[in-house]
Formats: sequence, C-alpha cells, structure tokens
Amino acid sequence: MDFPLDYERPILDYLTANGEIQKFKTQLETIDMELHKSDMPFDVNMEVIEQDVTGDGMNEFLIGINGHGNYYILEESDPERPVLFIIGCRGGQYIVIHRIRTYSDVYLDDVLDLNADGIHEIVYSVIVNFSVDYGYSRKLEVLEWNGVGFRELMLSPYGYSSLIGAAAFRDLDGNGTLEILIPQYSWGDKGDGIYCDNGPSLNYDEIWMWVGEYFQYMWRENAPPVYRFQAALDGDYFSSLGLFDRAEIKYLRAVFDESLKPGSRGDWMRDGSCPSIHEVLADLTEPPRIRAYARFRLVELYVNIGRVMEAESHRTYLRTNYPLGSPGYIYAYLANAFWWEYVKNEDVTAACTVVRQEAEKFQTDVFGLFDNYGYSDSIPSLDNICPFTSPAE
Repeated sequence: MDFPLDYERPILDYLTANGEIQKFKTQLETIDMELHKSDMPFDVNMEVIEQDVTGDGMNEFLIGINGHGNYYILEESDPERPVLFIIGCRGGQYIVIHRIRTYSDVYLDDVLDLNADGIHEIVYSVIVNFSVDYGYSRKLEVLEWNGVGFRELMLSPYGYSSLIGAAAFRDLDGNGTLEILIPQYSWGDKGDGIYCDNGPSLNYDEIWMWVGEYFQYMWRENAPPVYRFQAALDGDYFSSLGLFDRAEIKYLRAVFDESLKPGSRGDWMRDGSCPSIHEVLADLTEPPRIRAYARFRLVELYVNIGRVMEAESHRTYLRTNYPLGSPGYIYAYLANAFWWEYVKNEDVTAACTVVRQEAEKFQTDVFGLFDNYGYSDSIPSLDNICPFTSPAE
C-alpha cells in the first residue's frame, strides 16, 4: 500500500456519498487502522478540521497526515508525498482543492481569521529537523484563500519553532489583526537557563505581524529577564528597532526592578552549578554599573523622543550618585558628554557622535562589563552605543 495516495480517492468518494463529518471521521479511523496493519515502518496519524476556509459559506475538510509516531522522518532524498489535503465540495462532488507535498510530517495547528478579512487562515507546521538528542523543529506556515487558490502568507521561510509550546495568536498592537508568536528554544516553564560555556540565555517568541499582504518577522520577545543585565540588553535591542516604548520599559526594569539578580560571571556560574565555580568570584560592582548603563541609555532615548526633562532627571542622578572613581562612573561621563553636546544646538546626531568618540577612547571601561556574560546576543559596541540621528530637515 502506497502512502498516502491509496486513500485519496476513497475519501473523496465517501464524502460525495455521505458528507457527514462524524461518519467521515469514523471512516478515517478505519483507514488508519488498515494502515497500521500494513508493513509501513511508522505509525500514521490523521487530523481532521471542518471549517469554511474559502468564504463561500460551505465547510471544507482539512486533513493532516503524519507518521511521526515512532520518531521517524523521511530523508530529503525520499519522494515528496501529500500530507495536507484541503477538500471542498464543487458541483455536488468533493474534490481536493489544495495539497501540501513534503518529505516530512505536517501538523494542523489552527484555523482562524488572523488578518481580519473575514476568511479563516490555515496555520500548519512541517517538521524540518529531527535529532535523537534535541528533538525536532517545525516550520510554521499560513495559507489563505485568495478567490482562486491558496497562497502562503509567511513572507520568508524563517519561521521555526522549537516546540516548547504551540504558536500563539494575539493582537499586540490593538489594530484588529492577530500577531503570530512562534516559540524558540526550550528552557521549560520559566523560560531561562544557563549554558556554562555561553552564559545565561532566555526563551523567546518570534513576533510575526500582518503588513498588508503577508506576515513579516518583526522582532523577538524574550522571556522575562532573570538578571539585571538581560533587561538592559533587551532595552538596547528594542531601541535599535525603534520600538522605544518597549525599550523604555526594559531600561526602567534594569534600573528599578529589585527582583532582578546580579549577573556577574561569578553570579551566573554559581546559579548554573558550572564547573570551576570556586575559581570565579561574584563582582559586587556589577549591579550599580548595569543601573548606571541603563540610566545613560535612558538619557539618550528620552532626548531622542522629545522627553528632555526626563532625560535631564536621569543625567542629574548619574552626575550626583556616580562620582569619579565609582563603579559606573563611565556611564555618567557619557551621559554628560551626550547632554552638553545636545543642548548646544538640540542636535541628536552630533550628541551621538560625541558619545561614540568618547566611548572609543575608553573602550575597556565602557564595554568590558559586557564581556562577562558569555552572551550570544548583541552587546554594546561603538556602532550601537548611541544609534540615534536628528530628523531630516
């Protein structure tokens, strides 16, 4: 028995003769049992969803087929096979109006109206990677009926989920369309963990947003920070994307959130029970230095978005509480350099230029702190220590 072409015609014939979903599911169970009796090297599982996905007022049948029960996955050299059928009624007969062919397995994740156009989209995922040690990853895709056929709505083939949970759908910006949140990594419920050779890390969701014709990857949303430096680096990340409201929240957490832990090398290595921890001492100066760094970045951010009085408040705090020789003084110095250049002509570009010049003179003091985290994400550098420019005139 070939898989799964043998039962496409019987399914269509049965639906045309009966057309009842409950009887149809019973029939599928019978087919499934017959496949299990065959000499196939893996189990076959089928998912069925009944939903109008073409907007014609009649329900289609969505059938997803996979053989992942024994952790078996076909090689790319194997022939592709249809693993997702969309069956609709046309002229009194059921026909396959769309097939997804792949050498792997498919999962029907959800059917819902993501882009608020009145037609339900089909969210499905296909296994793209399998490892005995690390499990498997899936590529997520979205199909939408355009009046003639189905088209894929993910703008690039970038959407991979490590299956720490199903994709989620939320209206993050309040505009009526749903964003897609694709989970990454697998640290468990808390979303954080430590690689002893690469420092602390966080789970995150990829945020895909409807941009008019497609869903486009926009940013990542980390799990809540555990260490103070993680909040500060999240602020840098959102600031670099121009998501200033999110950047502000993260920087303020780095300054004020007392639940965040110190994250010097000695701190996180102890938390991770890493080897040779007795050789590495915690750095008691790390928390005030991170707080000073976050306040410095808030000075830049607030000036850039026109909230100058708030910028001055943080600059004043740094000048008063981080005197020469104190841990974090370098960030008070940079904030002051930025501020006094800005007030000359209210030129953010010029102020950032001065910051980069001063940071280049004192690179070890400015950037050395961030060498202690073993962090794989981007850290401050001369290129991004002050990323803002004045509006074009």
